[in-house]
Amino acid sequence: MKIIQRHSGGHKTEIHLSQLIDQEIIACTKYCLEKQKVIKWIIETAALTNEEIVVISQRIRDIVLKHFTIASAKTVFVKSSTGFYKTANQISNGATLENMQLIIAHAKPLKVKASGGIKTLEMAKQMIALGVDRIGTSSAREIVKNEINSNKIDQS
Repeated sequence: MKIIQRHSGGHKTEIHLSQLIDQEIIACTKYCLEKQKVIKWIIETAALTNEEIVVISQRIRDIVLKHFTIASAKTVFVKSSTGFYKTANQISNGATLENMQLIIAHAKPLKVKASGGIKTLEMAKQMIALGVDRIGTSSAREIVKNEINSNKIDQS
């Protein structure tokens, strides 16, 4: 996909979006790894098709594994959502079971973080069973509160 054409002194330069993305993935990953920081590549799965999720997950994985060691790649995550994108029905649903299965299948051995729409303990357990390495939820307090309350009911 061509995004920029420049004409300068009789020379034509074309820059392709894919080249810019690859360069950005390499540069940002390198920077974080040199600083011994975790890097999370967020793909807004609620806004993407299954095919796009697969292609993006594979691309991140392939670039990271080509340019960095497997050992260093252990601090590189592919994350499902920011939680800010809402579907047409105003639901934040980046981390569906289907989306996470696709990311796991196409991003591993990189780490995978499920984020966006995880509102229950059962959903968090399902994500862990799928093989995600980390859960991101703004509902942690509510999840724990509900679990404590359900245990009180079970004990009475």
